[in-house]
Amino acid sequence: MKKIVLFLFITNFSTLYAQQHLIGIKGGINWANINLPTTLSDLVLHESKTGFIGGLTYEYLFKKYFSLSADVLYAQYGFLGDRGGIYSRSLSGTERSRYEYNYLSMPIKAGYRIGDKIYGFVNLGLTPSILRESSIKIDIYSYIVDPAFTRYIGSQPAQFDIAGIIELGGGCKIKSRAFLFTSLAYQQSFTTFSNDNYLAGIRPRHYGISLSVGLKYAITK
Repeated sequence: MKKIVLFLFITNFSTLYAQQHLIGIKGGINWANINLPTTLSDLVLHESKTGFIGGLTYEYLFKKYFSLSADVLYAQYGFLGDRGGIYSRSLSGTERSRYEYNYLSMPIKAGYRIGDKIYGFVNLGLTPSILRESSIKIDIYSYIVDPAFTRYIGSQPAQFDIAGIIELGGGCKIKSRAFLFTSLAYQQSFTTFSNDNYLAGIRPRHYGISLSVGLKYAITK
């Protein structure tokens, strides 16, 4: 019995010793756009928009190859659009608009990691996000205020978003407890940011590809 207890104690101690907690910062570029399940009659073209993504990161390593991680990020999403139809008052019949949606995002991920001083990793997870601010910036040279268009942009998008995320990356140990890393992530929203008063019936969803670099520090060896 004593041998069994001693064996369990050593096993648990070894497992705890192998665990590692890392905290850090990350930041980079986010290329964002939207998916449109239905045809948008007055938005004849939409293109990707470049924004910032960055914040704090935490990673918990266990069983050598596996990890759980969570981030708190400021993430800029949106798209560029050419509006036409009844909402346009430009001579060309279209007007360029910049749709911006800035979120507080909290990706929660499970991952697989291989390597020590130089390592690679892949993460999968979910990203709940809360909208902090949104805006539509219109080319002032082609825009004349129209009551219908004013009503169209006067409402607010949905305040909550949830997305799936896949992340690939790698890093290297630069000191005994410090790690430099980079990652490429793709994120696709499951929910739409439209509602009954904002882009009603269109149901657009965010997606984006982000490239980030960061620095992590191991709290425990």
